[in-house]
Amino acid sequence: MGRQLYAESEVFARAIDECARAFQPWLDWSLVDVVTGAESAASLDRIDVIQPALFAMMVSLARVWRSLGVVPDAVVGHSQGEIAAAYDCGAISLDDAARIVSVRSQAMAELTGCGGMTAVAASPEWVRDRLARWSGRLSVAAVNGPSSVVISGEVPALDEFAELAGAEGVRVRRVKVDLAGHSHYLEPLRDRLLDAVADVTSRESAVRFYSTVTGGPFDTRGLDSAHWYANLRSMVRFGEVVEQLMAVPGTVFVEVSPHPVLQLAMAETADALAASPVLVNTLHRDDAGLLKVYGSLAELHVRGLPVDWSAACGVHPARRISLPTYPFQRQRYWLTADDAATSPGAPAPADGVRPDSESSALGLVCAEAAAMLSTTKPGLTPAVLTARSAQTFRDLGFDSAMVVGLRNRLAAVTGLRLSATVAFTYPTPQALAAHVFALVEPPKPDPPAEPAELDDRADDELYALIDRGYL
Repeated sequence: MGRQLYAESEVFARAIDECARAFQPWLDWSLVDVVTGAESAASLDRIDVIQPALFAMMVSLARVWRSLGVVPDAVVGHSQGEIAAAYDCGAISLDDAARIVSVRSQAMAELTGCGGMTAVAASPEWVRDRLARWSGRLSVAAVNGPSSVVISGEVPALDEFAELAGAEGVRVRRVKVDLAGHSHYLEPLRDRLLDAVADVTSRESAVRFYSTVTGGPFDTRGLDSAHWYANLRSMVRFGEVVEQLMAVPGTVFVEVSPHPVLQLAMAETADALAASPVLVNTLHRDDAGLLKVYGSLAELHVRGLPVDWSAACGVHPARRISLPTYPFQRQRYWLTADDAATSPGAPAPADGVRPDSESSALGLVCAEAAAMLSTTKPGLTPAVLTARSAQTFRDLGFDSAMVVGLRNRLAAVTGLRLSATVAFTYPTPQALAAHVFALVEPPKPDPPAEPAELDDRADDELYALIDRGYL
């Protein structure tokens, strides 16, 4: 994801180079080579390589956003991301941040092969109830949302847990790490980490800092060695922090990462709160150039966030055009279904496209899914997807971020409120189309009731009550 942006964005490249200089005393490999995918680069399979590279990506992408006029009111970091957040808000220096990341990742590398982690699509309560049988072997490592939990511990116990979850219909996925992060298995690293970062200094930040260690606002002057050890050892309380921030109307969230791994959890939190915050990502593993950043910037712009378009237009030739002077009619003209379902140019109803049959709902779902896949798989047209509509979205190439994107598109075009995980709950275009149509199809009226046969005894009892003055 860094190779293309390093070539296209001077701001990003300069920030990566600054990170490389800060990491130089700690690394025996080239950070720039890793970020740009050079043939001789160190392997990203190593935790002591991937973590410095991720840090450099996050803080450099944050620099790009700032150059485009998107400046945060608050920062939140997930696990190692809290180090990047602390640097971005000015609480710690780049040299100190590089030291913390390097010592942290190199110490963790010594424990690789001693455990694992699993993502569980269930509530924290459900997970904790089941973990009781593996007490001391498994624990909750992170709570990212109302139905997004990560557990860590011994590999055999993780396998047993996955078998139990599968039997109860709960989705699980093994995280690609081979150590039990955010658990007591990391306690042997305590003294080494505390000693190595003991003289790291922090200062008060003008930008609000929310810690996923404590689960709320945090005075950045307290970012000492004890905090950075707790950041490694304790459970990540990301979902708790996001829930607090979503309670503020009009909150905008920008995920500053090379791939949106937290967007689904944030969308689930919004669903649980019946909130509608703006959620925007930065890059995607299959779409990681400057134009992808501009697409996200445009999304913020149309949702009312001020952006600096002069900075964006300074990179590529651009010209201003005049918009029509007549009032906009506020009608939708999206081409969202194939020609059989919607004729080109026909305006949709003001409250959205409402398919009048299950086949037209399938055309709508396949059209929006094809639009989501157009960058990576342009051959998957609506017609092709319709023919393959019994396949799962995962087999068609969707990841969790794209699932949220598909939900957003369908919700916008139909006017329906759909859950963030609707394409997991209804995992094929056919199943999702049937669900969408069921939501828009008016309920069938109940048949008229047959007239009841008269019962003389009931009439006698009724008249008796009237005579006695009860009725």
